Amino acid sequence: MNTSTKIINPAIYSVSFRDMVDIWIETMHPEENVLVIWDAAKHLDILKKSGFSLDDSVFYNNKILTIVLDDIRDCFFVMDILSSYDSHPYMEVYTGGKMLTDNLENLRHEIPN
Repeated sequence: MNTSTKIINPAIYSVSFRDMVDIWIETMHPEENVLVIWDAAKHLDILKKSGFSLDDSVFYNNKILTIVLDDIRDCFFVMDILSSYDSHPYMEVYTGGKMLTDNLENLRHEIPN
């Protein structure tokens, strides 16, 4: 039996979720104000309690939820509401296609030393 070994030289790239979100916002929402909510499916209960009308079936494989708002202040308003819950998602605010800030500072004080 003749067995041959095939040698392949693949190009391998690592793409982070952060890079994908940045590209998504730059491409799809270059001039808009966007609130990005990470792992939204894990926080569906607080999103619903906060007044969002969401269909559970669209969250079966969700990693990131984007919410486009008219005013940048509305992004911070929603972020503040969601951050008021004990267990809240990581969120970022984008405007003009670029990340402005996140709620990481709010999350840091919850991480035990």
